[in-house]
Amino acid sequence: MAQTGQAVIAEGQTFTVAEYPVPDPAAGTVLLRQELAGICGTDLHWWQQGIDPAMLLGHENVGIIEALGKGVTTDDLGTPVKEGDRVVFHPRNSGVSNGMRGPDEPFSGGFADYIYLTDPMRCMIKSQEPPQVGVLAEPFTIGVHAALRADIKIGDTVIVQGSGPIGIMCMIAAKISGAGKLIMIGGPAGRLELARKLGAHETVDIGAVPDAGERKEIVLALTPGRAGGDVVIEAAGFLPAFPEGLEMVKQDGVFVEAGHFVDVGAVEGQPEPPLSAPQPAPRGRLGQPL
Repeated sequence: MAQTGQAVIAEGQTFTVAEYPVPDPAAGTVLLRQELAGICGTDLHWWQQGIDPAMLLGHENVGIIEALGKGVTTDDLGTPVKEGDRVVFHPRNSGVSNGMRGPDEPFSGGFADYIYLTDPMRCMIKSQEPPQVGVLAEPFTIGVHAALRADIKIGDTVIVQGSGPIGIMCMIAAKISGAGKLIMIGGPAGRLELARKLGAHETVDIGAVPDAGERKEIVLALTPGRAGGDVVIEAAGFLPAFPEGLEMVKQDGVFVEAGHFVDVGAVEGQPEPPLSAPQPAPRGRLGQPL
C-alpha cells in the first residue's frame, strides 16, 4: 500500500509516535484499521517498571478489515468476511502479543493506526456490535478463563478483589457460571455501583474500609457461616491483595490469580506447621487393637 500509518513506541517510561509504511497483507494474513483500544493493567505495569527494550504495547482492540491476504475468506467461526467488516481478535495468537514485539515489527501492537494479524493460529471473529462493546472482548476472555479455572458451581459464594474492567468481567463470568452470591471488593464508589447493577450482591469499598483486617472481617461476615468464599478471584493487580485474598477462601476453596502478569514483587507467607505423624493405636498381647 502506498500509504503510511502511525504507531506508538514505548521505551523506558517515554512514548514516541513513529510512522511506518502500511504493508500489503501476505497470504493468510489480515490488515486491520484500528477503531478502539483499551489500556490493560499489564500495559501499565510494563510502563511503571520501565520498558526495555522498546515495545509496541496494546492488545485490547477492535478494528475494521482494511485488506485481506490471499486465502482469507472467513473468520474463525466460518462466517464470511470482507473489507469493511468489524472484527475482534485474540491478541496472543494474532501477532499482537501483549507488548512483546519491538519497533522492527510495525503494527504488531494495538496502539497504532493499523494492526497486522500475521500469526496463522490467530482467532478473529466478525462482530456486529459497536466498537465500545467489541473492545471489551479481550478483557472478557480473562473473566471467562478465571471462572473456568475456578470451576464455579451453582450456588457458590464468589469473592472478587478489584472492581476494574477485569474484576467486573470476572464477576459477570462467575454470575453466568451459576454463582449464588457475589461479593465485590474495590472502588471507587462509581465502579461498585456498576458492579451492583451487573449482579454483585454485596460490595466493600476499599476507600471506606482501608484496613485489610477490617475488610476481611466484613467480607467473612457476608459469607455463609463466616466460612469464606468457595472461590476468591484476585483481579486487582495490587500485590497486597494476594495474601489478603488467601485469607478469605474457605477450607478446600479455590483462589484464582487473574490480576498479575508482570512481576511486580514478591509475596511472603507463613507456611502451615507440619502435621504430627499419626501414632499407632495401642494393641494387646496378640496384636489385636484394644
